[in-house]
Amino acid sequence: RFDEANLSSYTYQLYKDGIKEIAKKLTEEAGEVSISAVTNDGRVIDETADLIYHLLVMLRKLNLNYNDVLQELENRSN
Repeated sequence: RFDEANLSSYTYQLYKDGIKEIAKKLTEEAGEVSISAVTNDGRVIDETADLIYHLLVMLRKLNLNYNDVLQELENRSN
C-alpha cells in the first residue's frame, strides 16, 4: 500500500514503471551478485540485498509474496 508520503520513493516509482522495468533491474542485480562473488570484491551482501529487494518488488507487482516462494520450496522438499 502506498500513501502520499512515499509516492516519490524509489520503490513506488519502480512499481509504477511496471513489470518490464522491475524485471530489467532484477536481471541487472543478479548479474552484479554473480560478478561480486567471482571477483570477491566484498560486495556480495550489498548486491544480494539489492537482488532480494527487487525480487520482492517483482513478487508484489505480480500479486505474489515471499510466503508463496517458501511454500514452493517446502513442496519441493517433500
